[in-house]
Amino acid sequence: MTKSIRIYPLSTEEFSDNCDAKYYFKNSLKEQNGEFYYRKKSINAEIGTIVLFQYEQHIIAQAELLEVCKLEEPKVENSIEYHGYFLFNLDTVHYYNEALSAKEFYKIYPDKPLSRVMHILDDEEKNTLLLQKLSELII
Repeated sequence: MTKSIRIYPLSTEEFSDNCDAKYYFKNSLKEQNGEFYYRKKSINAEIGTIVLFQYEQHIIAQAELLEVCKLEEPKVENSIEYHGYFLFNLDTVHYYNEALSAKEFYKIYPDKPLSRVMHILDDEEKNTLLLQKLSELII
């Protein structure tokens, strides 16, 4: 059985460009012990869900979810309020050597546009195809 998958769009307010996002997934997330802080919206996902990170119409990274934590008081950093964090298994954090374009993604999931919306991908056959394609892009 293929693991559950969610797509989480990254904010251009927090990540100024693709190099900034790359640095975050290759360095900063490890420095934060796998804690990825979210602003307002959490994700509805089970432990073990694979989260695909989307930046400007491309899937750029993935990680396996260990826990979703809501903060009692918001954390403020660079005038941005964070209300919780996703804890990821650092061994599963991968930044893709080549991002998966929206065009390539649509070949597998034509009914799920890459946009500012979080997606739940629940078709086991399509998820298997998507994960196979993404595994070819891991650095």
